[in-house]
Amino acid sequence: MQSQHRITAKDVPITVSPSVLFERMPIERFDLVRRGERFCSVESLVEPDSNNGSTGPESRTVTDGVSAGQATELASRWERDELPTDVLIRELRHAQLDSPQGIQEFMATYGEITLRDFPVYRIVAHRKDQPFEQENDDGVHWEQLALFLRSARALGYHWERFTNGEDLQGAWTEEGFAQIDDDDSAWVAFAEVMSEGMSHPAFSPHYTVVTDPSTLRDEVPEQQVRNGPGWPDDLPADTPILPDLFAGLCLQMHQIVVQGRIVQVCANEPCHNPFVEQRDGKGVRTKGLLYCSQSCANAQMQRQSRRRKQQLELANLKKTAGTAGTSDESEPT
Repeated sequence: MQSQHRITAKDVPITVSPSVLFERMPIERFDLVRRGERFCSVESLVEPDSNNGSTGPESRTVTDGVSAGQATELASRWERDELPTDVLIRELRHAQLDSPQGIQEFMATYGEITLRDFPVYRIVAHRKDQPFEQENDDGVHWEQLALFLRSARALGYHWERFTNGEDLQGAWTEEGFAQIDDDDSAWVAFAEVMSEGMSHPAFSPHYTVVTDPSTLRDEVPEQQVRNGPGWPDDLPADTPILPDLFAGLCLQMHQIVVQGRIVQVCANEPCHNPFVEQRDGKGVRTKGLLYCSQSCANAQMQRQSRRRKQQLELANLKKTAGTAGTSDESEPT
């Protein structure tokens, strides 16, 4: 399928509903604090004062050096950043997901994951004898957050293998998901992970990904708005709910599936990164692309220009040397 520019819906053995493009939306940023092997919200670091119930910002300092007062200040920030194009296909592939430091670095760059256990239990490999959770401990173990990112990364590998006509289960088993033994079960895993990510309230409440489309009907998504406690007073009540990092990565996969995009490899020799859309150009281009960015295109064109120049200079040198040799042979002895 590599020669195609698009994958048509009939080629894909799953159905997404609604099968429409969503508007690009930023990721809701919120601050998490790592305490050893666990991540917790900054709000959980602030203890009520025993006398009047107010918080005591000077009373507690966690192991990473963030005081409760700093935590309160961090919690008051509401930052929003759009995910760069193709993070799911590009940067996530290079993320170090085998340590809490790697998880922390990736989330610090691109956004946080809502603290919860990874819910798609059927595909989780048992990596340890002991469960991730520990009694009487706050937050979520880093390996739970790693499962969210590993499953999102598997989505990208799965789609690339599919567009290249390769087996699909390796996309999942290489990320540690042991219960995938054939292409059919790989598509079931794909559908379950996508459904989990796109069930975020930022998207349509009726979003579904299934392998059997017989009971589905498309509905145009309506962006949900936040109502209820916890929303800052200085923001309007109808401020849209924004996705967390995992939901944002699944949204990128949804857009790729709906548009039938092909995962390509950058033709810039030092790069060779996978990509779907070209970055830093004028607008978004998806057809006839050789390079993942305009800078890669410029670098490769300059490289090829230097090679042509060197080849021309070498040809001229050989020609000059040949002419000189002919002249020497024609001189009388």
